Amino acid sequence: MKKIVILSLLFFTTYIVFSQNEKIESVDKLFEKYNENAPGCAIGVVKNRELIYQKGFGSANLDYKIPNNEHTNFMIGSLTKQFTGACIAILMTENKLNLDDDIRKYLPEFPFYGDTLRVSNLLYHTSGIKNYEIAMDMSGIGFNEIYDDYDHLLHLIYT
Repeated sequence: MKKIVILSLLFFTTYIVFSQNEKIESVDKLFEKYNENAPGCAIGVVKNRELIYQKGFGSANLDYKIPNNEHTNFMIGSLTKQFTGACIAILMTENKLNLDDDIRKYLPEFPFYGDTLRVSNLLYHTSGIKNYEIAMDMSGIGFNEIYDDYDHLLHLIYT
């Protein structure tokens, strides 16, 4: 009986590992066309809150044929807007956020400019807050510089 249990566990473990490798090979095959000198991407696969696969495909710089890898940084610009909108919708369904809320309820450091800015103003781009590129320029932050901490964000807000 003990041998049957051990053999069964070995079989299922092998099956799961083989299945996982098959899926990884499928991802690699799907993106292999980007490995030529073409713009590419970097992907990560998360399962049960654990990163189980990461890899870069294609070029990060076509002129110098610099390949992407899992650590390549991308300028994603406006791609985040739909994710922000989806997150706001989720928070609304959970009654954790209201479109009529003053944004300083969530961002107390944000200055008061004379009118109350609401979450809806941010969501619909009607706040009148200057574009981040203009704010960066006014702040002396170069477009190619990385500004990824809270202090830089506050500096942009107050400029």
